[in-house]
Amino acid sequence: MFSRAFILVAGMLAMSAAVCAAPAPLKRQDTTVYNGQASYTEFNGGYGNCGSQVQNSDAAVGIDRNVYGNGDHCFQFIEITARGKTVRAQVVDSTDGDGALNLSTSLFEQFAPLDAGVFDASWQFVQSDN
Repeated sequence: MFSRAFILVAGMLAMSAAVCAAPAPLKRQDTTVYNGQASYTEFNGGYGNCGSQVQNSDAAVGIDRNVYGNGDHCFQFIEITARGKTVRAQVVDSTDGDGALNLSTSLFEQFAPLDAGVFDASWQFVQSDN
């Protein structure tokens, strides 16, 4: 027959295991809509500030350095809206400018020809499709 002390200890261990197994709280998603100018860069297989190699053909973007911070948003997705279109891109880099974006050439061309140079855009973070 089990003693009360044994049952008490076993119960406490079971409760502490349940607490340890609890999932970590999810980080709240940034729902801010940012506005700024979008320009382009030729990544040419170079590395973005997030540490990954980036091709011009990737739907890759650098975001405003103030939002980028210490890389907390690396590899997250944003939706960019401009010129009547909305396109999804992955954060791989940072750029200067309030609300600014720096798009890969192929991403930029989904909105405008490269010779346009810049255009006004709004953007926000979105959940990954994964």
